[in-house]
Amino acid sequence: MKFLEKETQKIYYTNFKDQVLEVKENGPMFNVNDLKNYRKKVEHYLHEHRDQMTIYKLRNNKKLTVQDLKTLEHILWNELGTQEDYKREFGDTPITKLVRQIVGLDPQAANEAFSEFLSSERLNIQQSRFVKLIVDYFVKNGVMDKKVLQEEPFKTVGSIVELFKDNMDDARKIISIIDEINRNSEDIVGA
Repeated sequence: MKFLEKETQKIYYTNFKDQVLEVKENGPMFNVNDLKNYRKKVEHYLHEHRDQMTIYKLRNNKKLTVQDLKTLEHILWNELGTQEDYKREFGDTPITKLVRQIVGLDPQAANEAFSEFLSSERLNIQQSRFVKLIVDYFVKNGVMDKKVLQEEPFKTVGSIVELFKDNMDDARKIISIIDEINRNSEDIVGA
């Protein structure tokens, strides 16, 4: 306490010498290399390294360079496994498309791609809901096969032709945006 007088205490000096009996390092509890399944290794790595530049570009719908492709090939074919492991697990799926499928599309990037429609007041409620479903699908799956537009949950809202029958230009523009997002997951600048 502040106002109590302190008792003087005697100071003791010591001269101990520590003796090291053993030096031991504990390894990490979980290491990506401990995973036996190549698919799990790849998924774990990609989710843990979302901010690595090449993965970031795919998540954010940015164009990739030849060097970006080489980086992904090195990671997936050398660090996490072999090219044979990749082919056995993922077949002929292009590496860039696979990465996008696993990490998805960043919500902001998806909203930005469809901003013309999401911020527009010319869409009715059903049309707006349809576009938001497309955005959500891209966020979760990274790429979209247009056949999916004929399945649930899109089918419940209505087909793109029914919803945009009064303005087919909007329907074509939506399809064009879907194609562009898909292309950005596969096209390589300078290849």
